[in-house]
Amino acid sequence: MSSCWLNNPEFEKVSNKLAPNPEADEALKRCAVDPQDFNISVVKVDGKPVDITNLNRATTSFYNVTVPPNAVKGLFDFGPAGTSRGITDAYTLFLPPLPAGKHVIEFRVTDHLAGPTSELIKRDGKYTGGQLEDAVKK
Repeated sequence: MSSCWLNNPEFEKVSNKLAPNPEADEALKRCAVDPQDFNISVVKVDGKPVDITNLNRATTSFYNVTVPPNAVKGLFDFGPAGTSRGITDAYTLFLPPLPAGKHVIEFRVTDHLAGPTSELIKRDGKYTGGQLEDAVKK
């Protein structure tokens, strides 16, 4: 997933952060979409790699992003506090039905989370659980 918003430091030259602006909107969309072209993902279910060559990809419509004055620091620079237009581009993965029982889903994503000039971020995740037999019985 990659998100960009006009209050982000990459868009300092845009003065009205909420109004549609064709030039700024095109740059904003490129900021969200372009880094995804270089996204590296690995997914495993119960230790077996999942074929992710045909992941679904979607780009949102423009929406408003509000950065609070006390925004969390460390992952990337959210920019100054305030509200501005934003857009997100992301991949989704749909798994086929899994057999009843507990499963472990692991993922590793390497991407530019906050736009093409942001630092490359590596994220690992693991989900264990899903009492699927309970859902099947209902």
